[in-house]
Amino acid sequence: MVRYALKMNNTQLDDYLISFLKNTVELYKRRPQGKQDVFSSKAEYLRYKQNEFRCIEEVVLKHGVIFNVIELPKKYKKMPDKECFKNAYTLMKKHEDLTYCEGFAISENGYPPLNHAWCVDAFKNVIDPTWDYQENGMAYFGIPFTREFTIKVYGKIKCSLLDNPKQSFPLMKEFKEEWKRSF
Repeated sequence: MVRYALKMNNTQLDDYLISFLKNTVELYKRRPQGKQDVFSSKAEYLRYKQNEFRCIEEVVLKHGVIFNVIELPKKYKKMPDKECFKNAYTLMKKHEDLTYCEGFAISENGYPPLNHAWCVDAFKNVIDPTWDYQENGMAYFGIPFTREFTIKVYGKIKCSLLDNPKQSFPLMKEFKEEWKRSF
């Protein structure tokens, strides 16, 4: 599937990314509900039963949007690999005009969709300080968070807002529209 994905144009990759999220959500929906023995722990079972969403893919699918892929503008510097959450947060804090986003993205280096963080400008253009830009083979689908929410939450936890097991995935329990930035 990955090799096939690399031959797609960006519109096809957007569709592939959304399809990936939908398929993942469907897999979680098929998980037997009410049967504690299919979960790895009682805590996982209880978390699953109490959440509004079954997985982070479902949160992103419901609240996310597609973003425009552009080359990193020269006024922004490339930052360390494998530190996307920290990089996007640092960039957003430094530039008032940028919005912090989290969701799923595909890069041309051959990976399947990954949980990722980046920033966007007012025109929904991706400003990704972590990944190297590729003219084709990239897609971003995620949630643009308000500046206030990002600073309040990321400032405390210093990790993904969505994929946060230390705090029992709080955005899976409840997602408030006021946390999401509108364009």
